[in-house]
Amino acid sequence: MPQLKALDILDWYYNQSDAALGFSAQSFDGMPQSDRDFHPGEEEMRAASKQRSVRSALAELSPSLQRGIEAAYSPPRLATQLRLKYGILAGLVAHHWPPADAKDLTRIVETSTKILVTAHQAFLLSYKPPGKVSSWLKRLQAPYSSPG
Repeated sequence: MPQLKALDILDWYYNQSDAALGFSAQSFDGMPQSDRDFHPGEEEMRAASKQRSVRSALAELSPSLQRGIEAAYSPPRLATQLRLKYGILAGLVAHHWPPADAKDLTRIVETSTKILVTAHQAFLLSYKPPGKVSSWLKRLQAPYSSPG
């Protein structure tokens, strides 16, 4: 079975982006109580842009791939503990726990692996982080760029 490596951007999106935006669990619903309470700085603005890019890329995926990624990256408490100990696939497998028998466990792991590999590939194709200039635009701008 291949060792699946977590995508840092998805881990950030599901587990840290709200904090990066300046929202805390201290407010009643995680949102500022008024416009006066929220004054985003440059870091928060970058985090908001990054979060929009990820959300946009996820929206391009099929619902089943979106659910697979969400299950792998933002699983319930037990799945989080399994994921930390055994890797990213464990978070997805935990949603189908317990298996009926050894054959069912093998099927769950194989299916979860296929879903997550496909979801990662699809996400990487659709995720276009802001700030990067496409190669066609670089070629278009090349005649006007200063040497050096």
